[in-house]
Amino acid sequence: MNWLSLQTLKEARFANDPRVGMNKLRRWCRDGLLPCKKQGKEWYVDLDAFDRDWTPCVPEDERFVRRVCEILRSEVGGPDREIT
Repeated sequence: MNWLSLQTLKEARFANDPRVGMNKLRRWCRDGLLPCKKQGKEWYVDLDAFDRDWTPCVPEDERFVRRVCEILRSEVGGPDREIT
């Protein structure tokens, strides 16, 4: 599996997007909306999950999470999976 810290993901992809803050990303991790794991106090996102047929279990009112996942899937797919 290819893991990326949530902080690195935020800095690499959402640095200029005020709608996606660290608190929101952490909440999505806690709620299981992103494919991730917690190690110590740090969250890590499984980038390989976006290459597979992973679909977030997202309530209809959280369509923004689904859009973020679509963006990540389009950016991490392919032979070189590094976002940074």
